[in-house]
Amino acid sequence: MSMKKIIVGICSLAMLAASSMLNLSAYVAPPDWDFMPDNFDFYRGDVSENFEVDIEDIIIMQRYLHGNLPYSFLERDFRIADMNEDNAVNIYDLILLKKSSSVR
Repeated sequence: MSMKKIIVGICSLAMLAASSMLNLSAYVAPPDWDFMPDNFDFYRGDVSENFEVDIEDIIIMQRYLHGNLPYSFLERDFRIADMNEDNAVNIYDLILLKKSSSVR
C-alpha cells in the first residue's frame, strides 16, 4: 500500500470523526421567547443552572452538540445556551461559552 493511500485514508477518517462530533444542524428558536426575566444576562450560558458558568456548562453544551445529551433541552435551556442571541444553538455558542467561563 502506498504512502499516499495511507495518508488519504487517515485524513478521511479524521474528517469523518470531526464531522460526526459536531451537530451543525442547530436548533432554531421560536420567536415568542418573552418569558425570560429582565436580568437574563446573569443566566446567559449557565445551562446547568448553578448560578455560574463553569466546566459543567461546557460539558452539557458539548454533549448537546454531539447529540449525546441524555435528556432534551427545554425551551428555556435553548435561550440560556444561545450565547450570541441568533436564535440557534450551535458551535459558535460553545466557543462564546468557553470564552466566558471561569475555566481557563
